[in-house]
Amino acid sequence: MAVQMLLEQKNIYGSKIIGVWIRGTARAPILLDGNMRVLRPAILWSDQRSHREVLELKTEAEEEIQTSTWNGIDCTWTLPQLLWMRRNEPDTYGKIQHLMTSKDYIVYRFTGRITSDFSSAVSSLLVDANTLNANIRLVERAGLRLGMLPDILSPTDIAGKLTNKAAQDLGLSPGTCVAIGFLDSAAELVGVGAVDETIGVIRLGSAGGVMVSKKSGKYRKNCLAYPHPVKPLWYYQAGTNACTTSLLWVRNLFSSSSK
Repeated sequence: MAVQMLLEQKNIYGSKIIGVWIRGTARAPILLDGNMRVLRPAILWSDQRSHREVLELKTEAEEEIQTSTWNGIDCTWTLPQLLWMRRNEPDTYGKIQHLMTSKDYIVYRFTGRITSDFSSAVSSLLVDANTLNANIRLVERAGLRLGMLPDILSPTDIAGKLTNKAAQDLGLSPGTCVAIGFLDSAAELVGVGAVDETIGVIRLGSAGGVMVSKKSGKYRKNCLAYPHPVKPLWYYQAGTNACTTSLLWVRNLFSSSSK
């Protein structure tokens, strides 16, 4: 509906659109059964219910996870979210046949193909940052199989073309190319021209962060690490899940004091 409204407002024919590029949030696991039906609502990155699972991972596998994924362990990541579901919703968990992020689910609905980009895949905490392939030990720790994870490709690769149903829903032409796309934070870097080590980014939104890029990746304490769309860069983000709430608090604080 939103795409159709935009085309109408700008007086653009859907047949003129040659490609679609998807960006979206990280980590939120979309779980599908063997009939490609969604099993449960996704757990968002801001959800803190997996605190127990985080503590267990830190006790049992913290060094391995840091060395392999170049990231620390907290409730933000997909892996502890999966472990929470496995413990608390075993019947649903046993039906999982496919795992993807929210952005990748949209690509699947558009094209029928299950795939992911490097940065979205790393957000699962199931991928070896050194190879950008799934880490079999972490996948097995989650109680999953490698075949349940999407193919990991470059964000500029073409996932496929719009199906007839997707094209009808969007008001575009069947066969329109759909790129795999990337994380919202990766898109922000590209959008402001932060495509080398000289430009940093401060992002204020639902979550806030300071992002910088480096030519080589490694684990950095208290930072999120993702592959930059521009190889061989990696970008690091230090931030807070409570950015908007914090800004609202500051606004109300000064507003109250001025009365």
